[in-house]
Amino acid sequence: MTNSARPQFRLRGRRFLAAATAFFIAIAGYAGEKDGDRTGIGSGADTDGWNDASSGVFPDWLQVNFNGSHVLSSVTVVTLQDNCPGPAEPDAAMTFSAFGMTAFDVQVWNGSSWTTVGSVTGNDKVMRNVTFAPVAASAIRIVCNNALSNYCRLVEVEARDDRNWAAATNGASATASSSLSAACPVAAIIDGERKGPNWGSGGGWNDATPNAYPDWARIDFSGHQWFDQVSVYALQDNYPNPVEPTNQTTFARYGITSFEVQVWNGVNWIGMGSVRN
Repeated sequence: MTNSARPQFRLRGRRFLAAATAFFIAIAGYAGEKDGDRTGIGSGADTDGWNDASSGVFPDWLQVNFNGSHVLSSVTVVTLQDNCPGPAEPDAAMTFSAFGMTAFDVQVWNGSSWTTVGSVTGNDKVMRNVTFAPVAASAIRIVCNNALSNYCRLVEVEARDDRNWAAATNGASATASSSLSAACPVAAIIDGERKGPNWGSGGGWNDATPNAYPDWARIDFSGHQWFDQVSVYALQDNYPNPVEPTNQTTFARYGITSFEVQVWNGVNWIGMGSVRN
């Protein structure tokens, strides 16, 4: 392995506003749309999802109030699967043809009025993630404008702040234990590019101590942030022609095989996760 093809490392932070921390006030007796279960298993029971009561009459709405004001940048809406007796974990490709919501708006309460931050029409996806510019809100509302089989049906609603706190565009900065050269800068790990193009020409970070471990890369945020996830992207085998990585993309040549994720709590570095092999 040459010095110009050693590992790239990136951290990605995200704040998650768990639906379970909110409370449901729209229809008494139904809380299944915020219980963390996206499958809707056992739909028809009071705890497995929401079904409006006005057959063939639209719009209907479901409202979730938070325990205070939060900054949001995405809302995930999960409608009922066709195979509701035996549902599977939904993904972005799963479609419906029997019971799902085909048109809806996502609204946020800004303290004085409801503002629409996203609209979906012609929908056939069980799970839709609606993203928008970050906005402070104390509640969200899903307004169902149309649906199949006469009723609006929701299995799960989740609200998040999906901003990458480790991005330079969000005020982050990066330092490292060492850097091989100016061609392998640590600043490259917070540029928003996951593939690592232009490796050896500013496309990723390379430490300067061959076969000497540990090494570290540090990301300082613009201030104190809440997040529940860190994503790490190592160098691909075919780094001259990299592809957008997924959770299934593997390496056999240059990747990091063992690492830890730590957070600074103001006093100490605390280990939050370890990966081996």
